[in-house]
Amino acid sequence: SQLWSPAVCDAVWIVNYPSTVRILWVHNGMLLPANAGGRIRTVFTLRELARRHEVNVLSSYRAAAVDTQYEERLQAEFPDAQAVHLGGPWSWGGVARAVRLLSRVPDVVREASSPSLALTVAEHLKSGEFDVAVCDFFESAVNFPQRPEIPVVLFEHNVEWELMRLQSPLAPSLRERIAISIESRRLRALEAGAVSRFVHTVAVSEEDAAALRALAGHSRVTAIPTGVDLATYRPSVIPTTGAPTVAPAPRFSPSRRTPFRSPVR
Repeated sequence: SQLWSPAVCDAVWIVNYPSTVRILWVHNGMLLPANAGGRIRTVFTLRELARRHEVNVLSSYRAAAVDTQYEERLQAEFPDAQAVHLGGPWSWGGVARAVRLLSRVPDVVREASSPSLALTVAEHLKSGEFDVAVCDFFESAVNFPQRPEIPVVLFEHNVEWELMRLQSPLAPSLRERIAISIESRRLRALEAGAVSRFVHTVAVSEEDAAALRALAGHSRVTAIPTGVDLATYRPSVIPTTGAPTVAPAPRFSPSRRTPFRSPVR
């Protein structure tokens, strides 16, 4: 088997690019229902990829019990999908809270990590059944080996550490502001590592791509702006009488009016 390094992968991949690509898509969390930004983007991307390519989805999630309804819906949407139940949500009481404060691992990454899932991902990567893998959201990177045997593309829906940093001034207490500041620095270190070690990163805007290039210190980041599925979403019919209503499309960012969600539990 060949170990892929970022230095050689781009040239080799271009030369050997097959007409149909066998893709392993690793996603942390439930994909359905597609009712939030990241889920919508991922589900519609997978649907389009599946038109031409072989796509296998590996979706891990935490819940108090196995969600058979979700797993059935996932397989109905993507027949080759595999859902992995990681157990119940993490609890941060007692000793666990003290350990958490001393850890270098951000909460979002810790909740995504699973030794059994990491073993499953590693087995898939060296099985010879896939040409490329996609790490969907950077926290999924914790379950990938340091030296994967096929190319891995990181799909970054946000610059996660920057979003966390922007929350710090909005926290209602000094304790929460300090906790968020520490968490954002942890995220920054791990996010930089993920962008650096995978062969390529896809961002959803040129602004995010520039920030990720600066974070990792290399140029292997491509911006593919989020689009709209015109087969699903069509323009409304404008009435022939009366003036049309025009509404601005704002850019959403943290503000004093944004409900604050603290990572401190």
